[in-house]
Amino acid sequence: MSSADVITLHVPKTEETTGMIGAKEFSRMKTGVVILNSARGGVIQEKPLLAELKSGKVAAAGIDTWEEEPPQENPFRDLPQVVMSPHVGASTAEAQIRVAESIANQTPRALRGEVVEYPVNMPSVQVLGSGPVASYTSLAEKLGVFSSQYIGFTPTHLEIMCRGKLAKHDGTLLRLCFLKGLLQSHKNFVSYVNADQQAENVGLHIEELEDPGFTDYESALKCTLAGEGQEFAIGGVVFSGPHPRITLINSFVCEFEAEGTILATTNHDRPGMVGILGTCLGKNGINIDQFQLARNTRGGEALSLIRVDDDLPDKVVEEIRKKEGITSVFKIVL
Repeated sequence: MSSADVITLHVPKTEETTGMIGAKEFSRMKTGVVILNSARGGVIQEKPLLAELKSGKVAAAGIDTWEEEPPQENPFRDLPQVVMSPHVGASTAEAQIRVAESIANQTPRALRGEVVEYPVNMPSVQVLGSGPVASYTSLAEKLGVFSSQYIGFTPTHLEIMCRGKLAKHDGTLLRLCFLKGLLQSHKNFVSYVNADQQAENVGLHIEELEDPGFTDYESALKCTLAGEGQEFAIGGVVFSGPHPRITLINSFVCEFEAEGTILATTNHDRPGMVGILGTCLGKNGINIDQFQLARNTRGGEALSLIRVDDDLPDKVVEEIRKKEGITSVFKIVL
């Protein structure tokens, strides 16, 4: 930055990039630098830029995007060394060709009832109407939310598998729903529209697979996260109603309603462990609404999914964590 003659910005506006060029950055630039911003308004702090233009530190500027649009009583218009434009930087001949190609590709997808890639306020949800994919959207997001609260590693790979009859349909929306659930706890601006981009931003590689030969259920969804030498798998089905159910957590097969506050624990498969969990919850005045027990092998490891009526205080979670034989404890809120 200190040696650049011309500095141009080509970034989206996010929490990280908002105000990324300010007084500190201008102080590092050499006198006579030219600034161009045709990216997003607010990426450059306008007050420091105005001051540096008046002082001559910045020789000239081209500004297409503004902190406030349309700008009211914009002081930059009085400076002859500033070229202003009304947020039209994308209106190039090349961009218009790409827009035309996108319309030609995406319109048939929408007419076929599939998910389009660049929706505004996610109109594709309404386009889908009914059908297997529509019924699985809520489950997919809840599987993502569950995963975000369960895994203790940073995933770099996501495998999404549509199984049974679900494999015959476009799973794009299910991918977006799972990503929204997975990433929203870390980035509260994640939406169905930008979920793919946010996944790319955090370095998450996504692979979509199909398993039409799956016969355990008519349809099912399985998502596997991997990273840092670890792996986590979660799956579910939707029964008519719809009634979404979690049916797979790692090597454990279960059938649990995906709703409410859930205590998820693993423990050594030995007598007395269910009693330990029930006694601890009862002692703390916590009532059990639903209890599901599964194990991978006899004498191996067991999984307990316990939905409770009210909140699950952190102190109770820590108390259970310290019990002999308990190998993991998680509080999940869906």
